[in-house]
Amino acid sequence: MVTPQDSSRPGGKKSSPAEYAKLIARLEDLLVRYLESGKRSRLSLSEDQIFFVLDAAVEHASRQTTPTFDETESGYFMSGLFEELIQQPQSIFEKIEDENGHRGWKPLSPEVWEDCLRHFRQTLLEQVKKQAPRRG
Repeated sequence: MVTPQDSSRPGGKKSSPAEYAKLIARLEDLLVRYLESGKRSRLSLSEDQIFFVLDAAVEHASRQTTPTFDETESGYFMSGLFEELIQQPQSIFEKIEDENGHRGWKPLSPEVWEDCLRHFRQTLLEQVKKQAPRRG
């Protein structure tokens, strides 16, 4: 369970990347476990394929669109990762406090989930850039 702030809360505070640390760690773990499970079947995804799936998940979060994946082993593997990602918000709740000071939990809002996916994508992109061989 995570406690990011979202703009629908009193005060309209926008979340910072640090507030998404737990969610990003959860998504990193999901991605690693998913890719590891594919290795047993000799399935893998390229960086481009992973980013395609992440972009599709962001798009799904904002517009409820579902991409079409190739009917190949790789396409099915990408589709499975997409399904894993879009199911995550169903089991994530955020701590809230209403205007009367009452605290509770509510399902993660679509806006917060979309923002989290964007932060995750950026974090992953930064990691890829750090690992890229230097030229020149």
